Amino acid sequence: MSEAMTEGASEATEATPSEQPPAAATPAPAEAPVHADWVTGIEDEKVRNLAGRYTTPEKAAEALYEANRELSQRVKMPGEDASDEDRAKFAKAMGVPEKAEDYKIIAPEHVSEEVFESDQYQAPIRGILDEMHRAGANQSQIDALLGKYWQMEAMASEEQARIDAEHITEAESDLRREWGSGYEENLAHANQYMEKAAPGLAQLELKNGMALGSYPPFIRMMAESGRISSEGRLQLGLVGTAAGQDLQSQYDDLSDQFYTAYHSGNTDQAKRLDAQRREVGEKLFGSAGI
Repeated sequence: MSEAMTEGASEATEATPSEQPPAAATPAPAEAPVHADWVTGIEDEKVRNLAGRYTTPEKAAEALYEANRELSQRVKMPGEDASDEDRAKFAKAMGVPEKAEDYKIIAPEHVSEEVFESDQYQAPIRGILDEMHRAGANQSQIDALLGKYWQMEAMASEEQARIDAEHITEAESDLRREWGSGYEENLAHANQYMEKAAPGLAQLELKNGMALGSYPPFIRMMAESGRISSEGRLQLGLVGTAAGQDLQSQYDDLSDQFYTAYHSGNTDQAKRLDAQRREVGEKLFGSAGI
């Protein structure tokens, strides 16, 4: 019985051919890369390598067409032997106007329209634009150049205003020490005489940048001339009256504001306050109608 069982077990454990596991599949060979056979006849290696980037002549022709189209749209800088017509075409393509007068100029904020339109102001600007036009500058380059020019001019103007205010303060201090309580009266004589003699005379600049109206020796001379022209009569105006006291209060208040603005570095405000103070002083001391 054991032999029969052993034989049966042996027969049961033997696998039939149909029951054996399938053999591992052999991987298919990878497809060979497509080779651009059409380039094999090109002798120049560099040209052959370039052409080899394209699988067919049609692909290479399409790439060549796009490259030529792009090149045709580019602006070529004219050489030394270029004609005037070629130079004009290049300038137009770069945005350069036909004439320097065609540049657009926007007045800067720190300059009044009247001053900006004056020949004295326009002459140097036009000279700059003429030079830039000959150099082939377009509108964007002009905008950048003038923007920097306006900025530098504004800084110079602010510095001059600071110097003017400083000169005014120094001159006033010197004359107040010299004239004492007669300062306002003498100053009124000086301002009145200058205005009658030559309007704008006080605004003339000396070589050091000081306005003539802030130069103590000149103010002394104008005050003396004003006294002589008034035939010795002191123009005291409203001093001593109620209206005069009110004007005196305004004058003192404006003086305090002027010195505060000046010492804080606000030169523009200091100049405005000084002009208001002068106007009140002229009313107070009889050099202007109330």
